[in-house]
Amino acid sequence: MRRVSPGVVSLVVVVGQLAACSTSNSASPGADDAGGMSSSSSGVDAAAATSSSSSSATTSSTSSSSSSDAGADANASSSSSAGLPDATVDSSSDAQAGQPDATTDADAGSDVAVDALADTTQPDASDAGVDADSGDGNVVCSAADVAAIPDIALWLVGDSVVADASNAVAAWTDQSGKGNNATQTTASLQPLWVSNALNGHSVVRFGSGGTLNDLKVPDNATLQWATDDFAVEIVFRYTGSSGEELIYSKQIQNPSPYPGVGLFGNNANVGAGAFTVQVQDQSGYIAASSARTFNDGMSRLYGGRRTGGTALEARINGAAVGAVVTPTTVNVSAVGVPLSLGLDEANGANQQLIGDIAEVVAIHGTLTTANLACLESYLMAKYAL
Repeated sequence: MRRVSPGVVSLVVVVGQLAACSTSNSASPGADDAGGMSSSSSGVDAAAATSSSSSSATTSSTSSSSSSDAGADANASSSSSAGLPDATVDSSSDAQAGQPDATTDADAGSDVAVDALADTTQPDASDAGVDADSGDGNVVCSAADVAAIPDIALWLVGDSVVADASNAVAAWTDQSGKGNNATQTTASLQPLWVSNALNGHSVVRFGSGGTLNDLKVPDNATLQWATDDFAVEIVFRYTGSSGEELIYSKQIQNPSPYPGVGLFGNNANVGAGAFTVQVQDQSGYIAASSARTFNDGMSRLYGGRRTGGTALEARINGAAVGAVVTPTTVNVSAVGVPLSLGLDEANGANQQLIGDIAEVVAIHGTLTTANLACLESYLMAKYAL
């Protein structure tokens, strides 16, 4: 069952190409890449958003950074899942998807989130570790710097997994101090822990060998974000192309319209290979990447955040790739519903993540520009993204 309700789905186009945030590996605790899980530092296309009324959603995206018009239409059907509109996606800008424009200034994109962190700028009192400068204007943060960022509600690290002798994951211990451990008591649904998989760090693997896997974080007040700002940053990869892939979701499953917040790959209303962040109440709102090339098995830092109560943004490798402004504030608390990672088994195989998650950081509250750059630079350096 897909996550977008038959109500109105809005989407806004962000025009232009943003390169991935470039950071120094001096902050990475794992110096060697074991190569088990590949990584990518490719730039990402500007983003598109969908608009739907009643029973259908239509998306159109354009990009000034593309040198040619692909002119290809991609159609995603919702017939395999109940309760969701069909989606028709038209894209004319993906010929150069994921490639930075040749005329882009070398400083553009890579420093978009961190230029404000130069030593000439006085950090806000709530900023954590923002005065650490690598000398080129890019902030380099440590794990201690990230831990000092206010309002972290969930922090899952692949190196801190409880696995049995067969590497099945029964529990993933929360590092935030909030006790939001992700668990799975049903042995057949437990994902696999894979050590030394990404730049010397461990990951949790979902959907391996066609099996259904997920982890759940029980609901509590620290995960009920109502209409507040939030940010979720996840290092993961995904490879499937035949259906939606649930990365992170705290949404009421039934009945429609599935209120809550979710991060998905291959969103049915956008197309295979797209990355989306969505919030829903009586209507669904999606911030999506216009590029539909991300189901390539490459590891990236994917993020979603809400600012000002109504501005929803999708991010990849430290750069904004999609945005939408909701007409009203959307309550995403989904009280009584657990947070799901990799799948919600109530939906069967329809939304199974086929890929790896290395780290998850979720923040209830507004991230300053400096703290966002600190968090993203830390994760990108750690995993050599």
